[in-house]
Amino acid sequence: MSITPRKCKAAALATAPVAAALGAYGFLKGATKFYSSQVNGTPEQYKMTLPGDDLVPEGSPRFKRLTHVEDLDAPCDEVWKHVYQLNTTTAGFYSFTFFEKMFGLSVDNTFMVEQAWQAPDYYKPGDMFCWSYAGFGAEVADMVPGKYLVWFADTRDGTRTPGASFLLPPGMPWNRWSWVIALEPLDGGNRTRIYSRWNISASEESSPISVFLMDLVMMDGGGMVNRRMFQGLEKAAVGTARKNIVPARLSAVHGQVLRH
Repeated sequence: MSITPRKCKAAALATAPVAAALGAYGFLKGATKFYSSQVNGTPEQYKMTLPGDDLVPEGSPRFKRLTHVEDLDAPCDEVWKHVYQLNTTTAGFYSFTFFEKMFGLSVDNTFMVEQAWQAPDYYKPGDMFCWSYAGFGAEVADMVPGKYLVWFADTRDGTRTPGASFLLPPGMPWNRWSWVIALEPLDGGNRTRIYSRWNISASEESSPISVFLMDLVMMDGGGMVNRRMFQGLEKAAVGTARKNIVPARLSAVHGQVLRH
């Protein structure tokens, strides 16, 4: 069968969208990898034990780990105040507001300490960590004030972690993950080493496309968001971040008028 110019043109038109999509993905993946690589942990830091590692241990099905570390020029006590506020229904995630909203997180980053969110019992193990106002979330699994916070989600346990299915892509029977942010004081507490680690496990029966989507959102996207969060926490802790007005809907959620 002969190949005519018309058939060649039709084939080119048919494959163009696929080629464009693959090209765009390759560019975005490369960009996110380069951006997040600036805070990649060393091999030693990758292997070191951090709080929460026992929740999703190495050797779990389809196990993946993402560890980021950075030294912040900000006092450890001040950085902790902002880490303690991390939540969709409080201070946000100190990262890319646009991308957070694009993924349905309904985040409003405030970049300032609110005393209403600093009470010792405001945030404690067993509480729900909100991803969005739609009920997506995880569990606050462990916390030592001033040192670390651990979150955990398992889509098979809707009682312990309601809303965990938010990060469950189609074609994946289940996944579970833990996230820890840990602080290490440097220079007598005047500077801070911050660790962020994701441990992720998923069903062996997951489809290739579901694994691809999980990697795209949690590994590539999470890495990019982590670096931006580190920058946001540092600037907020030293008072150089642009402070945003606390949305009225947050005041309504907490039943009080927060400082504007």
